[in-house]
Amino acid sequence: MAGTPAEMVQELEATGQLQEALSEAEEKTKDEMEEITRKLMSEQGYTPDQAEQAAWEMVRNGIFWFRRKNHRVWHRQLPDHRD
Repeated sequence: MAGTPAEMVQELEATGQLQEALSEAEEKTKDEMEEITRKLMSEQGYTPDQAEQAAWEMVRNGIFWFRRKNHRVWHRQLPDHRD
C-alpha cells in the first residue's frame, strides 16, 4: 500500500476497494467513539454529553490512528478535561 493518504486513495480507487475501505473506517470510528464514550463515563466520571463531545474531539483531532494492516488502534492517555 502506498505511503501518503492521497496515494492510498488512488490505489484503493484503482483496485476497486475504496468504498469498502471507507465503510470499514466508518464502522471502526463508530466503534471507537462508543468505546471511548463508555470509558470516559465509567472511568473518569464524564456525563454522557461530556463523554461524547470529548470522544469526538479526540477522534477528530487525530489522537486515534487506524493501522490498516492489522486493524489495531493506538491512542494517547484519555485527557481529564471535565468541565
